[in-house]
Amino acid sequence: MAEKKKPMGYKEQVRSLHVVAIKKGQHEVNAPEHATWGMLKCAACEDEFLIGPPRMVGLFSDENQYVHQLHETLAGDHKRQHSHKNNYDLGA
Repeated sequence: MAEKKKPMGYKEQVRSLHVVAIKKGQHEVNAPEHATWGMLKCAACEDEFLIGPPRMVGLFSDENQYVHQLHETLAGDHKRQHSHKNNYDLGA
């Protein structure tokens, strides 16, 4: 029986029943149980985020709603002069 290995370099794995966004290029968190709809760039700083739903829930969610929500969240970070987080849970 094969042993599951924790991905090298990641300190945390996101386990959520919601759509999540993971900052591309960072090595703190990942979401191995999530599918990827695509990549979204922050309009202000061009940080890139991979966005997608949990695989077990499927792809029936309204992708456009979550893309809009992530854009608003990232813009809010800039408005409050906060750095972007490495991950966002878009259902919480």
